[in-house]
Amino acid sequence: MDESSSPEHIANVVLAKQLEPLHEAWESYGTTKETIFETALLLSDPDPSMRSLAAKEQDELLSSLSSQILDTFPSLLLPPSETSRHFALMEMKAGVGGDEATLFAADLLRMYGRLCEVNGWPMEVISRDMLDGGKGMKNAVIEIKGEGAYDALRWESGVHRVQRVPETEKSARLHTSTVAVVVLPLAQDNGSQKEE
Repeated sequence: MDESSSPEHIANVVLAKQLEPLHEAWESYGTTKETIFETALLLSDPDPSMRSLAAKEQDELLSSLSSQILDTFPSLLLPPSETSRHFALMEMKAGVGGDEATLFAADLLRMYGRLCEVNGWPMEVISRDMLDGGKGMKNAVIEIKGEGAYDALRWESGVHRVQRVPETEKSARLHTSTVAVVVLPLAQDNGSQKEE
């Protein structure tokens, strides 16, 4: 067996690829710290314009360093959630607001469809209950098959509310409508299931 195709070698290559963002962040952190030190030396320069430029750059560098410490490193060092690679199953159900709520539900379905397009996630409508006129939607269930879709969308679960003057209103009164959204993880189908 070729050493490059051994399971241990493949596991090491995968691990190295997964650690690349952390390595790049660490190098960026080191470079930023080094530049902060060099800029600190310029803060005592006799030229006032040089000191001013150094102070401005120092502030930007400290802000960047803070962002790396508070945002970048935690996201790279914390282990991914168990559902980080799962697909998503999303259900939307029109709530309070009558016909306007059904229009809002249809708007949400279009919005999530566009979000899937932007992220390159294939979306499939499993079921949809439209109103007779075709504009409003009582409920829908969609399957989003993009890797990591569940992690990105799980916080969308809950009741969504809109306040607007609806198309159905003639006297221009403000209406409040709601749509309940439920997002569930959907395991990827790896084709390992056997037909009976």
